[in-house]
Amino acid sequence: MSLLLVFILIIAGLYGISRSKRNFRRMLAGELSGWVEAGIITPDQAAQLEGMYQLDQLPEESQITLLKTLFMFGAALIALGIISFVAANWDLIPKHCKWILITLAMVGSHGAGYRLWKVKNSSPYLGHALIILGTLIFGADIALIGQIFHLPGEYHHGLLLWSLGALGMGYAVQSVPHLLMAIGASFGWFVASVREPSFGTFFYLMLLPAAVLPYAYRYRSRGTHFGLVLAWVIGTVLYLSTPDVQLTAFWLVSGVSAIAAGLWGYGDMMAKRGNIDFGDDCKISSAFILSVLGYILTFQKVIEGMIADSIHWPSWEGMTVWALLCIGAMGLVTSGYYRNSAKEEKSDYLVVCLGGIVCAVVGLFQGSWAVIAGIVTMNILVILFGGYFFWKGVSSLDRRYFWLGLALLIIVVVSRFFEYDTGLLWKSVSFILAGIGLIYGGILFEKKRGGVLKDGT
Repeated sequence: MSLLLVFILIIAGLYGISRSKRNFRRMLAGELSGWVEAGIITPDQAAQLEGMYQLDQLPEESQITLLKTLFMFGAALIALGIISFVAANWDLIPKHCKWILITLAMVGSHGAGYRLWKVKNSSPYLGHALIILGTLIFGADIALIGQIFHLPGEYHHGLLLWSLGALGMGYAVQSVPHLLMAIGASFGWFVASVREPSFGTFFYLMLLPAAVLPYAYRYRSRGTHFGLVLAWVIGTVLYLSTPDVQLTAFWLVSGVSAIAAGLWGYGDMMAKRGNIDFGDDCKISSAFILSVLGYILTFQKVIEGMIADSIHWPSWEGMTVWALLCIGAMGLVTSGYYRNSAKEEKSDYLVVCLGGIVCAVVGLFQGSWAVIAGIVTMNILVILFGGYFFWKGVSSLDRRYFWLGLALLIIVVVSRFFEYDTGLLWKSVSFILAGIGLIYGGILFEKKRGGVLKDGT
C-alpha cells in the first residue's frame, strides 16, 4: 500500500507540473514596464513582446496549474480511500459485491471524466483527473480481484495488466500521466520478474520503446520520453546484472558503455530532427552514466574484482543482448556523428566512445601491475571526464554539464581523501588546488555568461 501511495503521488506531482517556461515569462512581465520607462524599448515593442510570450495569460495559467494539481491529488486520495474501504470491510461485503463495487467505481469515474473532458469540455482538467482516477482504480481492481477469487500466479503480474490498461487509455485520451503510469507499472513488473528465467523480461526491453515512443514523438512529450529512457536504461543494466545472463565484469562494463555511447548518438539524431529537448535529455543521461561508471571503477577493490573476474563467454541470451547493444550503439553513434555538422561537438564522440572503451579494457589488464595500472588509468579518465564536462558546461553555458563535471571532480578528490592514507600535506595540497579550480571555474562561467548576456546573443 505504501509503494502504491508513493507511485500515485509521483504521478500526481508530474501531472501538476506545468511544462511552460513561466518563470522566464513572469520575469519578463515584471521587467517590461521598467524597460519602457528607461527607454530601452518602445511601448510598441513592449506590446509585441507581451503578445509573443502571451503574458496576459499568466494569471490564468497559474490557476490552471493549481487546479490540475488539486484535482490530481484529490483523485489519488479518492483512489486510496476506495482501496482502503474495500479492504477494511473484507469480511462484511460479499465477494461479488466487492467486485461490483470497485468495477462500478472504475466505470463511473471513466465515464464522468470522459463526459466532462471530451464530450462537454466543460471542465477538462477535472475530467482528466477523473479518468486517471478510473485507471488507478483499475490497478487496484486487478489486485483485489486476484485476492477475492484466489487467482493463481504471482501478484506482480497484475502490474503488467495494469500497465497495458493505462497504455491503452493513454493513447485513447492523449494523456501523459497514463503513459507515465504504464511505464512505472510495467517497470515494477520487470523488476519483480527480472530474476526469474523468462523470455518476457528479454522482450520487455524491446517492446517498451515500441509501445511508448510513437506517443512521445507524435505529441512531443518530453516527460514520456525521459521516463521511457530512464526505465529502459535501468532495466537493461538490471537485466545484464542477473546471474542467468552470465556476464562477467568485462561484458557488463562494455555493455553499459555501449548504452551510454548509443544514447549520445541518439540524442544528436533527435536534436537534428527538431526534438532538442529529447536530445538534451539523452546526452546528459549519457554523460551521467559514463561519469558514474568511471567513478565506480576508480575504487581499488572494484578494480581488483574486475581484473580477477575470469572472462568467459556468457550465455547465448546474454551474448545476444550484448551484441544488440553494441551494434545498436555503433549505428546510433555513426548516424549521430555524421548528422552533427558542428565541429566543436564532434569531439564529444571521441570522449564518450574512447571513455567507454577504456572502462571496459581495464578489466583485461593482467600481471603484477594490473591493479595499479587500472586504478591510475581510471582516476585519470574520470578527471578528464570531469574536466571535459566542466569545460563543455562553461563553453556552452549549460549548467547541467557544468555541475556534472564539477561534482565529478570534487567527488573524486574527496573519495581519494577517505580511501587512501596519503598524509595530511598531500591532502591539503589537493584540497587547495580543488578549491582554486572551483573558484576559477565559477569565475569563467559567470564571466562568459555575463558576456553573452551583454552582447544579447
